[in-house]
Amino acid sequence: MTGTTYLHDAFAAHRRRLARHGVLYPSGHVGGPGQLDAVLDVLGLTCDEHRVSGAWDRLGQTARDWRRGTVLVSHELLADADDAQVQRVLSSFGPAEVHVVYAARDLAQQLPLAWQAWLRYGGTAPFGDYAQRVLARGDNDEATVFWRSHDVQAVLGRWAAYLPAARIHLLTAPATADADRVLWERLGPVLGVDTALLVTPAPDLRPLASLAALEAVRLLTVATGAPPAEALLGAAATVPGAVPSLSAAHAERLCTEAERTVAGVKEAGYDVVGDLTDLRPDRDRTGADGLVAPEAAEVVAAQTALLAALLAGRGQENCRSPW
Repeated sequence: MTGTTYLHDAFAAHRRRLARHGVLYPSGHVGGPGQLDAVLDVLGLTCDEHRVSGAWDRLGQTARDWRRGTVLVSHELLADADDAQVQRVLSSFGPAEVHVVYAARDLAQQLPLAWQAWLRYGGTAPFGDYAQRVLARGDNDEATVFWRSHDVQAVLGRWAAYLPAARIHLLTAPATADADRVLWERLGPVLGVDTALLVTPAPDLRPLASLAALEAVRLLTVATGAPPAEALLGAAATVPGAVPSLSAAHAERLCTEAERTVAGVKEAGYDVVGDLTDLRPDRDRTGADGLVAPEAAEVVAAQTALLAALLAGRGQENCRSPW
């Protein structure tokens, strides 16, 4: 399954309760709550200390040993799996009946979130340029990375080559403030769990930082040539301001992509959990007032707020008693 950080937090928070309902959410083997080590292993990727040889095989053995019901394996990177990696993933679970669950939101929401993730790993393109390159589907890193994970037809098609359509579930997220809660509720029937009985954790921070704060982070990356520190990204999430949003220039392409996706999903016959209209961008949020570049004064204010947040955090650490 691929999904949101909120869902992963919910899985971890309810690990024991889910197990009592027959759903095993295996922990990773590097001390973290998720399964990043195993997913990096099966995809042949590295990420500092998280590269653990054999982690996927151990996860597969854990899944095969579970006899009480469902095993939940979840990470958004699984959406990037190529044909050979899909085959390896599926073969890891022996004779078990494998289902794929893919969570998706409309592109007007997804593109700003993807740009924020791009900055996290050292990307330097301004938001407007990033959006233009992605929507042009050209031969560039931004487009290649984005569509590898977010072209719903292509992602699900790689799994549908080996699984019946009825076992591929498209979980749609509405463009509302409670989208994470809705996703959690929609996931319940797929897992066979009444999620209403499980209180979900409240998100610590809003998922998308302000455009001015993210631009300040981007400029620092340009100046230093290094990806931003996690502390800086955490501070950016606390800086107030309008979030990045797509302009009218992108609206037609967004709607074209959405209609292509909706038609393809219907034709493929996948199980839709939610409403396909959730994948259509809201034109009220994708129009002439779209915010793709902040004012210089806003960026300066964001830089000051970031510095204040970082210094406040450092001050709290220094004030901790050594006893």
